[in-house]
Amino acid sequence: LDDVPNNLPPLLKSLKIQKKASLLNFDWDNYKNVLDKIDEEISELKIALKNPNQLSSIEDELGDVMFTIVSLSRHLNLNPDKVLEKSIRKFKNRFLYLEKKIYDNTKNKKFDKKYLEILWKEAKSI
Repeated sequence: LDDVPNNLPPLLKSLKIQKKASLLNFDWDNYKNVLDKIDEEISELKIALKNPNQLSSIEDELGDVMFTIVSLSRHLNLNPDKVLEKSIRKFKNRFLYLEKKIYDNTKNKKFDKKYLEILWKEAKSI
Protein backbone atom coordinates (compact mmCIF):
# COMPACT_ATOMS: atom_id res chain seq x y z
CA LEU A 1 0.00 0.00 0.00
CA ASP A 2 3.05 2.26 0.20
CA ASP A 3 2.66 3.37 -3.41
CA VAL A 4 -0.81 4.85 -2.79
CA PRO A 5 -0.15 8.60 -2.44
CA ASN A 6 -1.21 10.13 0.87
CA ASN A 7 -2.25 13.37 -0.81
CA LEU A 8 -5.12 11.80 -2.75
CA PRO A 9 -8.67 12.83 -1.86
CA PRO A 10 -10.04 10.38 0.73
CA LEU A 11 -12.57 8.67 -1.57
CA LEU A 12 -9.96 8.01 -4.23
CA LYS A 13 -7.35 6.95 -1.66
CA SER A 14 -9.72 4.44 -0.06
CA LEU A 15 -10.66 3.11 -3.51
CA LYS A 16 -7.01 2.59 -4.45
CA ILE A 17 -6.18 0.97 -1.10
CA GLN A 18 -9.13 -1.41 -1.44
CA LYS A 19 -8.11 -2.34 -4.99
CA LYS A 20 -4.61 -3.15 -3.75
CA ALA A 21 -5.96 -5.26 -0.90
CA SER A 22 -8.24 -7.13 -3.29
CA LEU A 23 -5.19 -8.19 -5.31
CA LEU A 24 -4.29 -10.37 -2.32
CA ASN A 25 -7.89 -11.63 -2.17
CA PHE A 26 -8.60 -9.51 0.93
CA ASP A 27 -12.05 -8.58 -0.25
CA TRP A 28 -15.70 -9.57 -0.10
CA ASP A 29 -16.92 -12.03 -2.69
CA ASN A 30 -19.79 -9.88 -3.91
CA TYR A 31 -21.76 -6.71 -3.30
CA LYS A 32 -24.29 -8.55 -1.12
CA ASN A 33 -21.54 -9.31 1.38
CA VAL A 34 -20.55 -5.65 1.32
CA LEU A 35 -24.17 -4.64 2.04
CA ASP A 36 -24.13 -6.97 5.06
CA LYS A 37 -20.91 -5.31 6.23
CA ILE A 38 -22.49 -1.86 5.79
CA ASP A 39 -25.37 -2.99 8.03
CA GLU A 40 -22.85 -4.20 10.61
CA GLU A 41 -20.89 -0.94 10.47
CA ILE A 42 -24.07 1.14 10.82
CA SER A 43 -25.04 -0.93 13.87
CA GLU A 44 -21.64 -0.19 15.39
CA LEU A 45 -22.11 3.51 14.62
CA LYS A 46 -25.51 3.48 16.34
CA ILE A 47 -23.88 1.99 19.44
CA ALA A 48 -21.13 4.61 19.37
CA LEU A 49 -23.71 7.39 19.05
CA LYS A 50 -25.26 6.33 22.36
CA ASN A 51 -22.22 7.86 24.04
CA PRO A 52 -21.77 11.30 22.44
CA ASN A 53 -18.81 12.02 24.72
CA GLN A 54 -16.78 9.43 22.80
CA LEU A 55 -16.28 11.53 19.65
CA SER A 56 -13.26 9.48 18.60
CA SER A 57 -15.33 6.29 18.59
CA ILE A 58 -18.09 7.97 16.59
CA GLU A 59 -15.54 9.22 14.06
CA ASP A 60 -14.02 5.74 13.79
CA GLU A 61 -17.37 4.08 13.18
CA LEU A 62 -18.56 6.73 10.71
CA GLY A 63 -15.25 6.36 8.86
CA ASP A 64 -15.78 2.60 8.70
CA VAL A 65 -19.25 3.14 7.22
CA MET A 66 -17.83 5.50 4.59
CA PHE A 67 -14.92 3.19 3.77
CA THR A 68 -17.32 0.28 3.31
CA ILE A 69 -19.59 2.41 1.10
CA VAL A 70 -16.57 2.99 -1.16
CA SER A 71 -16.13 -0.76 -1.27
CA LEU A 72 -19.75 -1.15 -2.35
CA SER A 73 -19.21 1.32 -5.19
CA ARG A 74 -16.14 -0.66 -6.26
CA HIS A 75 -18.09 -3.92 -6.27
CA LEU A 76 -20.78 -2.26 -8.37
CA ASN A 77 -18.11 -0.93 -10.76
CA LEU A 78 -19.08 2.64 -9.95
CA ASN A 79 -16.70 5.50 -9.28
CA PRO A 80 -17.49 6.79 -5.77
CA ASP A 81 -16.49 10.36 -6.70
CA LYS A 82 -18.86 10.38 -9.66
CA VAL A 83 -21.66 8.78 -7.65
CA LEU A 84 -21.26 11.34 -4.88
CA GLU A 85 -21.02 14.22 -7.36
CA LYS A 86 -24.27 13.07 -8.97
CA SER A 87 -25.99 13.01 -5.58
CA ILE A 88 -24.64 16.46 -4.77
CA ARG A 89 -26.06 17.85 -8.03
CA LYS A 90 -29.39 16.15 -7.36
CA PHE A 91 -29.54 17.55 -3.82
CA LYS A 92 -28.51 21.01 -5.01
CA ASN A 93 -31.21 21.09 -7.70
CA ARG A 94 -33.88 20.00 -5.25
CA PHE A 95 -32.73 22.47 -2.64
CA LEU A 96 -32.70 25.28 -5.20
CA TYR A 97 -36.33 24.40 -5.97
CA LEU A 98 -37.11 24.50 -2.26
CA GLU A 99 -35.37 27.88 -1.89
CA LYS A 100 -37.25 29.35 -4.82
CA LYS A 101 -40.57 28.19 -3.38
CA ILE A 102 -39.68 29.72 -0.02
CA TYR A 103 -38.61 33.05 -1.50
CA ASP A 104 -41.71 33.13 -3.72
CA ASN A 105 -43.80 32.79 -0.59
CA THR A 106 -42.11 35.29 1.71
CA LYS A 107 -45.33 35.82 3.65
CA ASN A 108 -44.31 32.77 5.66
CA LYS A 109 -41.38 34.03 7.69
CA LYS A 110 -41.08 30.74 9.55
CA PHE A 111 -40.98 27.44 7.75
CA ASP A 112 -41.74 24.41 9.80
CA LYS A 113 -40.27 21.03 9.00
CA LYS A 114 -43.58 19.70 7.65
CA TYR A 115 -43.79 22.49 5.09
CA LEU A 116 -40.16 21.99 4.08
CA GLU A 117 -40.78 18.24 3.73
CA ILE A 118 -43.74 18.94 1.42
CA LEU A 119 -41.52 21.17 -0.72
CA TRP A 120 -38.77 18.55 -0.72
CA LYS A 121 -41.20 15.88 -1.96
CA GLU A 122 -42.33 18.26 -4.71
CA ALA A 123 -38.72 18.81 -5.72
CA LYS A 124 -38.08 15.06 -5.83
CA SER A 125 -41.05 14.54 -8.15
CA ILE A 126 -39.72 17.00 -10.74
